[in-house]
Amino acid sequence: SILRHCSVRYSACPFAAAHTSSLSPQYYTPWPPPSPFYMLFFRQLGALVWKNWIVLSQHWFLNLLRCLVLPIGFGVFLATAQLFLIKPDNLGIGPPGPIHSLAEQFQSEYHFYWVDSTNGSATPAPRDIMDRVSLHFSPSQKAALKQLESEEAVTAACEQNFNGYSDCWTAIIFNDIDGFSGVNYTIRADAGLRYINVEKHTSDYEVIVLPVQWALDSAIISLQTNQYPATPQEAPFTGQTNEEQARDIREAYIGGIQALFVLVFFIAFLGVPYHLPGSFMGERASLTTAHMQQMGVLDSARIISWQLSISLAYLPAYILMGIIWKTYVFTHTSTGLLIIVNILTCFSLASWSMLVAAPFGKSPQLAAIASTFLAILLAIMALVVK
Repeated sequence: SILRHCSVRYSACPFAAAHTSSLSPQYYTPWPPPSPFYMLFFRQLGALVWKNWIVLSQHWFLNLLRCLVLPIGFGVFLATAQLFLIKPDNLGIGPPGPIHSLAEQFQSEYHFYWVDSTNGSATPAPRDIMDRVSLHFSPSQKAALKQLESEEAVTAACEQNFNGYSDCWTAIIFNDIDGFSGVNYTIRADAGLRYINVEKHTSDYEVIVLPVQWALDSAIISLQTNQYPATPQEAPFTGQTNEEQARDIREAYIGGIQALFVLVFFIAFLGVPYHLPGSFMGERASLTTAHMQQMGVLDSARIISWQLSISLAYLPAYILMGIIWKTYVFTHTSTGLLIIVNILTCFSLASWSMLVAAPFGKSPQLAAIASTFLAILLAIMALVVK
């Protein structure tokens, strides 16, 4: 073993020469012969990867959390985020059912306004109609029912927010009354009343608008005939199915990904550029790198071992993310293509982060922060200048 590390000439290793004086220096060959470079490289690479995995296993819970659980959880969040801002409707053809009673549906914390825009001499009078509408109201509901002076006052009293909702239940404007033969009225409701559920009859129009309309019609009929008509049945249906709705939501979400959400998807891969520079530079800061270099460890094997160790730790999560995104978002894209894109993104970020972290040999935390920050910055620049 001593001869293996000595020069061919005896003067380079006197101790070896003392034991091999009978050998001719011109024909000396070390034994066993030195391994080829590629054999030495792969042997060191395997040992270093195993060493890195031992280091990761010392904090197995933390690494399991950040290498597997958190990326998969964030991937599931991105796959289902398309439903967070949109309340899916229940579309199709619903069973018939009676129109809801206004007294049962009207919530007294909302305002209920009505306006008399007739000449004041109409029969039946709008006030008589509203008195009949509120006949079965509770005291709190009657207190919420108020008359406004004009139709313009409704807009000011029922100011809507960005979602199209206001503090008003509805507003009724009596435009013209020509006896019992013609009562012209308008029901004004919030623009945000878009939810539909044909199965449970809980659509916004079935809960708010239809009860108001039927209460008005039944009040007008009862004033004319002195008896209340039977509540009619209503059968909700839509021209769109739930499958078509899910497709439209998904396609709109994909459009948002191209415009802005791609940055959020990119964040799912930032575990590698944060984890790898910190571990790699931490080894240099603790002088372990210098010690391994003195022992003859190849720099190429040492660098690639860290890249493979951290990348392989995150690889199962990124493969599962590709499968999840295929199922819920990119349904018409090949599963293999999504997995390959995720794997290439993982390895490219690993190589790039090691390059960025090279100047921060004495500060592992700064290396991790700089690599992550520059990755986000370049992703934003790419999105802006695309």
